[in-house]
Amino acid sequence: MSSKDLKTRNQIDKKYKWNIEAMISDESIIDKELETIKKDAASYEEKYSGKLSKDGETLLKAFKDRDDIWRRLEKIYVYARMKRDEDNAETVYQAMTDKCGAIIAAVSASMAFFTPELLTSSEEKIITFIDSTEGLKVYEFAIKDTLRQK
Repeated sequence: MSSKDLKTRNQIDKKYKWNIEAMISDESIIDKELETIKKDAASYEEKYSGKLSKDGETLLKAFKDRDDIWRRLEKIYVYARMKRDEDNAETVYQAMTDKCGAIIAAVSASMAFFTPELLTSSEEKIITFIDSTEGLKVYEFAIKDTLRQK
C-alpha cells in the first residue's frame, strides 16, 4: 500500500474515529478552566500545607481536592493530546498540549508538599484517621503505601 492509497482522516467513517467531543463539547471553556485549575492548585497549597495531620476530615478533603484538580486537568490534557494526534500539523492543539504541560508542572509544584508532609506525620495518627473518618478508607491503600516509604 502506498501513501497515495491511505485515507485521510476526513475520508474515514465516523464510527472508526474517537468521539473526543464527548469529553469536551465546547473548546471555548478550556482556557478559562485551565486558569481556574492553576488558581485552585495555588490555593491548594495555602489551604493544606502544614495541615494534613490536623484531623481526618482535613486529610480527606485534601485528598478529594487534589483528585479533583488532577481529574479536571487530565481531561483537558487528554482531549488536547487526542486532538493533536488527529493532525500533528494543527498548531492549535500543539499549543493547547504545551499549555497543559506547563500547568501540569505548576500543579505538581503546588502539591509537592503533600507526600513529604504525610511522611513526617505520625503513622499511628494517620491510621487512626483512616479508621475514624468516613470516606478516608478509599485512600487507605495510597496512604499506607506512602507511609511504607518511611
